[in-house]
Amino acid sequence: MTGMDHWVENLRCPWCLKTGRAKLSAVDELSWDVEVDSTPGGFKVVYLGDDFFNFFCASCDMPAEP
Repeated sequence: MTGMDHWVENLRCPWCLKTGRAKLSAVDELSWDVEVDSTPGGFKVVYLGDDFFNFFCASCDMPAEP
């Protein structure tokens, strides 16, 4: 059994001030690759490249701030 890192990112829309908590994890213990485990309601994940993504407010379509 391997241990993977798991963490929570607090999100906030700068426009409408909606907040939420996204759950993320490392793909494996030797990688820098990150996997989105869950996205809070009202937010969406936008993939900007092969391994790069950002969270956006689903209502305002603004990038979420930490």
